[in-house]
Amino acid sequence: MDIFALIDIFLKIIPLLKKGFHWIVNRIKWHGISEDVRKIALAFNSYSWVYLQQTPLAIDFVGVIERPEINQIRQCWQLSDQPIILYGEAGAGKSGIALRLGQLMATDGIPTFFIKASDLPRNQDPIVTIQNRMPLKDPLLDSIASLCKERECVIIIDQLDSVAATDLCKSLVGFIKTLVALPQVKVLIVSRTYELQHDPDISSLNFQKIESGQLAVEQVASYLSQIGIESPSQELVELARNLLHLSLIAEAAKSSTNHILDLTDDIDLWKQYYLTIQQREGEEIADYVLKLAQEVTSRGEHTFSVSFPKSEYRRKLLSRCILIDAPGRRYTFRHEQLQDFLCAYSLMPKKLEFNEILRELGKNGLKEGVLKWLHKLYHVEFPDEEASFVDYVLAANEDLPFYTRASIL
Repeated sequence: MDIFALIDIFLKIIPLLKKGFHWIVNRIKWHGISEDVRKIALAFNSYSWVYLQQTPLAIDFVGVIERPEINQIRQCWQLSDQPIILYGEAGAGKSGIALRLGQLMATDGIPTFFIKASDLPRNQDPIVTIQNRMPLKDPLLDSIASLCKERECVIIIDQLDSVAATDLCKSLVGFIKTLVALPQVKVLIVSRTYELQHDPDISSLNFQKIESGQLAVEQVASYLSQIGIESPSQELVELARNLLHLSLIAEAAKSSTNHILDLTDDIDLWKQYYLTIQQREGEEIADYVLKLAQEVTSRGEHTFSVSFPKSEYRRKLLSRCILIDAPGRRYTFRHEQLQDFLCAYSLMPKKLEFNEILRELGKNGLKEGVLKWLHKLYHVEFPDEEASFVDYVLAANEDLPFYTRASIL
């Protein structure tokens, strides 16, 4: 057995030991509630463990950025059980806020149920899917009702926008509306701004809204200084106000800050980020991650099973946080934007026409996020082809829904 295989085994054992320790701690915290309800609470935390045990995003040179939205949500919940929608643009840090909030509530001894919509199969009833993954004696909704009679609980549904305009979204919204009618249930829904405003199901949730906003200019200047960039351009500061972009800038700065000063838009930044994968992880892994992004996107998957060619691939991709663990021994890219960009970028060397792209990815794969990146990349790489690409997309009414086609306008 090689050293990488041993490291892989060791990394798998540590989370199991932590989970066992937290199981004991939670049994102590929940002393005083009935045994049946304690089992429901343990089932909640067991389902949520794969998410709640994740380490909050620490940006290189900066560390973990504390978000005021967390205290804002907690203060709202101290006053009432009113459900909340956390919204914002892609990369604004919404999922990080939801994750940290879930961790804090669980640490406080509050049963916490963390659901990521993008990890649920789109062709199945979400309630049945979730229930089948939990050791519950009674149906899911009955179990939640039993729990909240004895103890308040928190239910967080992250990335609802990722299933917008699907039957899964309709089912989840129906599930959410049932939850908020129960006493002592605190519900947080996470969505991007566009879907919150335009998807008929998500927009029907008339909840209190809290925005996950961009970082303040003064904050960004301080963070960039910590990264080693003392005189950033206005374009770079504006780019770094997005938390995801700031993290990518910090990763790229580990090689050199000189080329970062010339960054003016997100295309340059993401291409620079991919270059760091090539430089640090090697061409072989960089090529593999492009291929993987295209394959899983063409299957319409955000969460997926994968057989790595070498155990070293898994270790490096998880260590670099390009991939993260998901329930059921599956994986997901660290951010939906990363998967979308890598998929779109993988197609650039072929300089495909729209119909060829459609054949490569299929209708399931050619979704809003990928189309947006393709449009941006065509604008930079093939400016003479951009107008015809847009025309083809807008005319593809038989292949793509209006919601998807309109995303490039």
